[in-house]
Amino acid sequence: MRILFKNPPLCTIYLCERGGIHIVTHNVNVGMPLEKFHKLNTELQKALIRFELGQWPSPYIAVTYNTTVICLNIDDLPEFSQAMASTADLCREVSEFGFVPAADHKQCSVDLPTVSALPIKNSQNTQKNFLPLNPN
Repeated sequence: MRILFKNPPLCTIYLCERGGIHIVTHNVNVGMPLEKFHKLNTELQKALIRFELGQWPSPYIAVTYNTTVICLNIDDLPEFSQAMASTADLCREVSEFGFVPAADHKQCSVDLPTVSALPIKNSQNTQKNFLPLNPN
């Protein structure tokens, strides 16, 4: 394991011995191949631009990979996207990452990463730092 970025409590990003990149945030560990990490970083940077322009439609952001969804307060997006961008830059700069085999990392790589806004019901009565739970 090689730590690439560490900023607790928000996140830690590391390279595992199988060649996958792992993002650990809020006690959730999401592993993926390097190419999927770069795709997720691209999506987060797009979301950051929308956030900075005041065009993000929700106080939350859902970072999804495979069947894992990490829900973050939108105020965490600038710091989280900076962590992702710093790690992506490091991975591009260090030539050894180009030769890391990720073929054995199948358990973490099925679907493409996505980033989306989380809709909330009755936003006037919802606290800013509270993710509403489904009453069912």
